[in-house]
Amino acid sequence: MSDPALASYYQHRMTTAYQEQIWAVTIVGAMNAFIASHAGALVRSFPLWQLLAGVSLAALGALGIVLSRHVIFVYHDEEARLLLAVPPMRSTHVFGERRGLWRWLARWSGVVFYSLIIFVLWGIAWRLLTAASRSGT
Repeated sequence: MSDPALASYYQHRMTTAYQEQIWAVTIVGAMNAFIASHAGALVRSFPLWQLLAGVSLAALGALGIVLSRHVIFVYHDEEARLLLAVPPMRSTHVFGERRGLWRWLARWSGVVFYSLIIFVLWGIAWRLLTAASRSGT
């Protein structure tokens, strides 16, 4: 027996978890845009180790948000499926023998994609800051 209010709650929590993942990546991207345009001023104003620690903590925090919100999303998705008596995601005839891989990709591709973006942005910020520190600008 399904409860529409509870199903709506689960959907709202899933949407919120997804949006928080997007915001985490967006904030790290905005931080990198700031670093790209102000790297010289930053290394003149702060010790390099503080800047690199801050960039690394921000990236780790964003990764943590992406992963934790994914776990929240999956939890609420499973609860909604149980509530609505929807069978688990299956891909039998379309993907043939690779259904396990396709199921994994469907569930984890967003996390992998967002994590790669965060990691690449962290690397860019690290490189810009160390280059600005070496050049003295």
